[in-house]
Amino acid sequence: MTDTQCPNLLLKNRVLITMRYISVFLLNSKSKTGETFSPQELHRQKCKQLRDIHFAVRSRDVSMWGPRSGQALAKAVFVLMSSQLILFYYLQDSSIYPSEPLRDFWHWFPALASVGTFLLAWLCSGLPRDWSTLLDTRLAEYSPVNVDAYKKLQRRTQDLNELRGYLILEWLGQERESLNLSHTVAPTSKFWNKEL
Repeated sequence: MTDTQCPNLLLKNRVLITMRYISVFLLNSKSKTGETFSPQELHRQKCKQLRDIHFAVRSRDVSMWGPRSGQALAKAVFVLMSSQLILFYYLQDSSIYPSEPLRDFWHWFPALASVGTFLLAWLCSGLPRDWSTLLDTRLAEYSPVNVDAYKKLQRRTQDLNELRGYLILEWLGQERESLNLSHTVAPTSKFWNKEL
């Protein structure tokens, strides 16, 4: 059978493949524990953690969505756009519709799928509801290079009884500087290491 002889089978296969990619996108990637990292990989990982802390500080100040709601909304919009594109591309021909009563369902399917995705992502997300809790968690998980600056940040935020953004940004600058100073790579030039 060719693709033109069986449009419903072709549509079914394409929809299944697209839904598989969407489900892979919706899964959260978790980091494995107990791994050993090279110095370069450890430096990259610490830089990523610092970027995440910086993003949480900035988002807490300007975002109207919490991390859980924002992630759920992004996934719902992705499903809405994807399902709209699938319906627009694959269902242009009226002969592909299975039957007349299902036409209304296919028109409402993107909206229903995006609402379902939002609810499912919001309920199953491992992220907290507000940015302050996420920021506190990210700061607690981070193992600092500059321990003195980290302890100073702890003392100053305990005295104020809140995580102030300007204090965290000041600490981030000190930590990035310490991290860059501690990350020195030995030269690997063959010319420099050549003995005469």
